[in-house]
Amino acid sequence: MAGTDVIYNAADHPQSRRLMRTARYTPVIASVIVLGCVGAAWAAYKLGAWAAALSAAAYAAASLLWKLPEAEEALERAEDAVFAALRTRGVACTRHMVPLSGPEWADSGGPVYVNSVCCRAANAPAAGGSGATPSRRKKPVLVLIHGLAAGLGMWAKNIPDLVERFDVWCVDLLGFGRSSSPKFERHPEKSIVSFWVDALHCWRQTVLPGVPQINMVGHSLGSYVAAAYALAYPCTVNQLALAAPVGLVPVEEQINELNLIIRLSMRFLYAIGGSRSMALRALGPMARFVTKAVILGRKKWYGIDSAEVVEYVVQLQMLTNKTGDAVFRAAIDPRVGWREPLFDKLPTLCVGSLVLVYGTDDFVDHADAARIIQQTTHVPTTVKVFHNEGHHMFSTAYSSFNDLLVSS
Repeated sequence: MAGTDVIYNAADHPQSRRLMRTARYTPVIASVIVLGCVGAAWAAYKLGAWAAALSAAAYAAASLLWKLPEAEEALERAEDAVFAALRTRGVACTRHMVPLSGPEWADSGGPVYVNSVCCRAANAPAAGGSGATPSRRKKPVLVLIHGLAAGLGMWAKNIPDLVERFDVWCVDLLGFGRSSSPKFERHPEKSIVSFWVDALHCWRQTVLPGVPQINMVGHSLGSYVAAAYALAYPCTVNQLALAAPVGLVPVEEQINELNLIIRLSMRFLYAIGGSRSMALRALGPMARFVTKAVILGRKKWYGIDSAEVVEYVVQLQMLTNKTGDAVFRAAIDPRVGWREPLFDKLPTLCVGSLVLVYGTDDFVDHADAARIIQQTTHVPTTVKVFHNEGHHMFSTAYSSFNDLLVSS
């Protein structure tokens, strides 16, 4: 194939080795700032309020100057650990760092790659890759697409069961995880979501040639991308499963019902470019410590039960140079929600079946399903609401979620 296959625990892909040279000085810089903060705190204790104010100002200035170390290499190690752990459960995983070609990527300033992992039962025939033909494929293809601030390793709990029924492909959306982050510019004649959809289609043509239909599962933002893909390429998706689907129905009414202070705060943060990266930089050298503490505190919400996935999620949050967040911000208007909701396009959806999955404890309202069904009466549709489950129901209730995908 045009990309590069790497069996996990074998040689690493050379493209992924992009650790910034300045990162080698990070421990020294961190030590200086931490020692400075300790000294300022001691001065505040000894000298009183003025010193406390000065120490706070010093820490704020240090945080603004602080540059988080490049996390690509750390994320690669964490991702490798997640998929290496799956080998002990009878799963064979192969990384495919797939280069994209075409006019869309010509002005990106360098090669553009989509990171993906193919997972199959260890005793199954080879799936995908160069020279694969439909006659050699023993199982249908299932593509898993993650949500915002996430990555392909988030599906780790689902994969061991799903490989018994599918050849499973996990994909990092462009601008997230270990996929490339090409410059994003809005074009009046193109939809914002095409940034991801075009890359996904180019990736599919490379790794799955000659496969007329695939199955797709998207979570949160990934559901928006999966639905947009199915609309852009009619009848190429058999089963379309959307977990905590966003971007399908207009949400302006729900936004207007929010408290005025919340709405004004949303607009303010949007206006100043508020983002995960900004918050991490504000934390300065404490960013990783605080991030890991938050992730550990929300393990149940994420459905995480392994140290490998915890570290993987932490490293995902430390990526502050990715364009995925910028594209997401472009797709959102704090006054009306999604700039390009797919609601009016749903009557043209051409898929074999549609599965809508919600959690009762999620901010994504399962009442939206009724509105979606009205637009997709021509498509066999299954709606599943997991009680007492939240936004990551695909992981917290992974066994039932997997059964739903297999049986629908």
